[in-house]
Amino acid sequence: MTHRFKSNQWLNAISALLLYLSSHSAHSANFALAVENDTALFSYGISLLKEAIKVIPGEHTLTITTISGMSQSRIFENLISNKSSYNIIISGLNPQRSQKALMVNYPISRGLLGHRMFIINKDEKHIIDNSKSLTDLKKILSIGSGHGWLDTDIFKHNGFNVEISTYKQL
Repeated sequence: MTHRFKSNQWLNAISALLLYLSSHSAHSANFALAVENDTALFSYGISLLKEAIKVIPGEHTLTITTISGMSQSRIFENLISNKSSYNIIISGLNPQRSQKALMVNYPISRGLLGHRMFIINKDEKHIIDNSKSLTDLKKILSIGSGHGWLDTDIFKHNGFNVEISTYKQL
């Protein structure tokens, strides 16, 4: 039953946020979610938003806008500057973003996005086998990360070599 409880917590949190956002428009609001590239990657978050909209009072709509060729940081900047057709994004949390926008601080993927693993070419396994420490790995590995991804700054801050690219090229 823990799984359902956590989903209900998130549903309550997002419902409260949506209720707050819709309170300025007399019981109806048009929510517009921006997602990057492929909506399938965001299907769980989209489903939760749809459920949250069902439980808040009033007649509300949810529009999904697919954006390609724009970094997460640009999508966020457009959101906070009101220069976009969307008013909701699903994104990671960092102190700078939380100061600029109203955020629901709840891991909708139950924290799984915070876990990272190294994936290497099997022909280069010997490189990893010969490494004795994290310092060794930092010297020989490059990590692929996206433009504007919060991970990029985290990896760089921790001394990893980071190759930045678009989502499709990773």
